[in-house]
Amino acid sequence: MNIDYRLCSPFSGDDDFKKKNNSIRNELIKQANFECTRACASTSQEELTEILERLDDIEQKYVNKFCRGIMYPPPRPFKHHTEFVLEKFDAFVPEWYKIPVQINKNEKINGYELYDKLDDDIPWFRYDYFLKLEKLFNEQNTMDEEEFYTKYDEKVCTDWCKMDEHGECYGGFWKYPDGTEEKSNAWNLSREANGVALFRLPYSHALIFETISYGCNTRQECVRFSNFMCEYVKRKLANKPIEQDIKN
Repeated sequence: MNIDYRLCSPFSGDDDFKKKNNSIRNELIKQANFECTRACASTSQEELTEILERLDDIEQKYVNKFCRGIMYPPPRPFKHHTEFVLEKFDAFVPEWYKIPVQINKNEKINGYELYDKLDDDIPWFRYDYFLKLEKLFNEQNTMDEEEFYTKYDEKVCTDWCKMDEHGECYGGFWKYPDGTEEKSNAWNLSREANGVALFRLPYSHALIFETISYGCNTRQECVRFSNFMCEYVKRKLANKPIEQDIKN
């Protein structure tokens, strides 16, 4: 199965270096092709989920090594491999997951406006990824505010220092007059305020941290987005029949 070489940085360096990189590239392609071969023989949701996770991992290794400098949109050199497996995985996607999430225009939840994202035709997330989000949504919170902030501070990218909690770039403390303590310390104050706001959201801490990772990869680094993503998962799960209904 082919990959998109147009998304790859050209090799530079001496012949030995190029030979080594070609060897790494070919090995990753070999691994991806093997996962597709596994998918052909697979008949279980669990195994196909594992295969999709493996393909995501292989693709990330490839991107880190050979697609440097290409950020947005994120390169997908193994897109065709993933789509091949998803065709088989689609048989396991339940009907309730295809029911659109209802979001009212200008609706606010937890003090934050929701985005106008609807999934009338295609759900926002791949179902295999949503299964992970469901597990995170159901995790119990065990962190106090200090523990939460420590992990938050280690995890967030620098754009969290530029955003206010509602997603305005250089909003909040950055809008104070020059010479004020707020403006002088806007970088740190924004980072701290966003961490506190995230902790106060009424969702699983594990899911909130996942929204941080997702947001940083898609240029949506703010409390408003994390709140929206958590609420989306909550509403999507509200469409899921309870076990008794499924049995009946």
